[in-house]
Amino acid sequence: MPEPAQTLSRDARLRPRAVLAAVLAACAAWSGCDEKGPDAFAPVIFGFEDTGAISGTVTSGGVGIPAMVSLSGPVSDTETTDAQGGFFFSDLAAGSYMLMATADGFDCEPTTASVSAGQTAQAAIVCTAVVLDGSVVGQVTVDGQPEAGVTVTLDGG
Repeated sequence: MPEPAQTLSRDARLRPRAVLAAVLAACAAWSGCDEKGPDAFAPVIFGFEDTGAISGTVTSGGVGIPAMVSLSGPVSDTETTDAQGGFFFSDLAAGSYMLMATADGFDCEPTTASVSAGQTAQAAIVCTAVVLDGSVVGQVTVDGQPEAGVTVTLDGG
């Protein structure tokens, strides 16, 4: 025999309304509520998300590199990537963002990402290794006296 359907008591049905009424009353009494109104409590009461996030990587030649990533748009922030170039910005207002990376020895192209409420946008910042040209000039000395016929070798360049 099937079990009888459960019915909620009148008190249980009215409880969400009572909570909402209490929050609205608190909002009216709270001076900061004038700016956002009762909608400021909607994410808490109803579980709505009004922010998003950006997740991404900074790479050079397809390999993640550590870098500093700056974010500008409706919100500005700066994050340091992990060792593999990964970064994550959370609690971002919806909108368009510019992302720029700086890494020693690399030139990085800025990129954009569009954030939607409740979503995580993906971003890829691509960097190119900077090749530096230069020369080494100097004199080899022994006990303060110039040494003739010495060969100097530079490795790694």
